[in-house]
Amino acid sequence: MFRLIRERRNDRNRQADSHEVIVNQPSQPERESMDRASCSKTDPSSVPLCVDLDGTLVRSDTLWETILQLVRHRPGSIVPIIGQYLRAGRSAFKSAAVDALVIDPATLPYHDDVIAEIGRARAAGRPVLLVTGANERLAHAVAEHTGLFDGVIGSRPGSNNTGQDKADELSRRYGLRQFDYFGNSHADLKVWAQSHAALVIGSDRLKDQAGQRAPVTFHAPAATVSRPRAILQALRPMCWPLDSLVILPALVAGDVGRITITSFIGVWCFAAAFRIFGQLTDLPAFRKRPDAARHPFAAGNLPLSQGVAMACSLAIIAMLIAVVGLPARVLAFVAAFVAVSVLQIHFGQRRPAVFAVVLAALRLAVGYEAARAESTGPETPAPPSVTAAQTSWRN
Repeated sequence: MFRLIRERRNDRNRQADSHEVIVNQPSQPERESMDRASCSKTDPSSVPLCVDLDGTLVRSDTLWETILQLVRHRPGSIVPIIGQYLRAGRSAFKSAAVDALVIDPATLPYHDDVIAEIGRARAAGRPVLLVTGANERLAHAVAEHTGLFDGVIGSRPGSNNTGQDKADELSRRYGLRQFDYFGNSHADLKVWAQSHAALVIGSDRLKDQAGQRAPVTFHAPAATVSRPRAILQALRPMCWPLDSLVILPALVAGDVGRITITSFIGVWCFAAAFRIFGQLTDLPAFRKRPDAARHPFAAGNLPLSQGVAMACSLAIIAMLIAVVGLPARVLAFVAAFVAVSVLQIHFGQRRPAVFAVVLAALRLAVGYEAARAESTGPETPAPPSVTAAQTSWRN
């Protein structure tokens, strides 16, 4: 009996001790406030500045830049690179893309505000590091070109340096809340949660979300123009009058009907898709133009992934319109227009005037055949009785 009483007393004591431990443990908000308090005691001049590459230092995505240049210059390498992604994951995919092509860092669009902030940090004697999810070889090439960084941390096969992995690596190297981080995406929220201060490139909403995790000491927008205006610039409205050549024959004939309008919409969608794809696959050339700021993908005002989605969507819509809504004789000229547009992407720089004239002629040809189809109407099969009478007469 005494042994049972002692066991019950010991159980109560253990429960009281465990309850006391639980009560004395700080809650999550308390731990965060303790972290913030420790941050305030840190000397800002000794805190390293860690800068992301894609979307932050550079107004673009270097992986998409690599893939799109491979599509233009080495299309045969795309399938093996995708196979590497399926076999070994994203980090191996990045490595395989860099194996095939290392883009020229001098052709990338750099963010002036970020470079200015890096200059201020270096002037204060702070260490500055390029910390990116891009492949480390590409990151080293950018660091060497800019001359702004004291070190580089990037992805390599088996290690994708993004999100929580990046946050853990920086905390392991410098300590929890002992580094400032310059980022631009929702994936960086996990890094800001462990950083001393947040420097944000992006929307006000992203800035507010980052501010819930660390003090925001810098904020700048990601784009220089609004998203609707950037999309309109990508569609190149100055080229739309050229697409209206499809309607010209029907206007001359005074019979603009369904086939003509359908032909115009189909040709416009195909032309818009190829214009976007042409911008995406020739970004270095567009960035050398005096009006580079008016090209949203070259200037970094639209994500390259969104451009690929826009081009593919427009091409699919155009194919559906052409196949479902156009007669065969009109469809043949639309197919010729598509074929010449594909050739223009690869060879248009050699003979731009020739391709411009040929594509204008094909637009007129599509419009002419559409106008003919409008005037003659669809061919109707003869009634079975007439067909039988013709057959018996011939026999």
